[in-house]
Amino acid sequence: MPYLCMKNIDDEDTRVKFGKHIHKLHTENKYSFKKLNNLTKICISQLQLIEEGKTDTSITYAKTLATAFNLTLSQLFIYDTHPDDLNNT
Repeated sequence: MPYLCMKNIDDEDTRVKFGKHIHKLHTENKYSFKKLNNLTKICISQLQLIEEGKTDTSITYAKTLATAFNLTLSQLFIYDTHPDDLNNT
């Protein structure tokens, strides 16, 4: 069976939700963009695009962001769940 490449996957809803989550963490940690840039080495314009949900991010950037927020990579992706639901897992 030939390898099929998925083209033009555009999941704006996921990008926007993830961006809002990153913005929330950014705000809760009281990091300026400059501070987040210093912690992650991700350029400020890229951080803004991620927070605005205007770009997909790489797994490497996600790992770097998780580290900056003192989270594991898995924890970084738990954002679309009600906190009470986490107690039932």
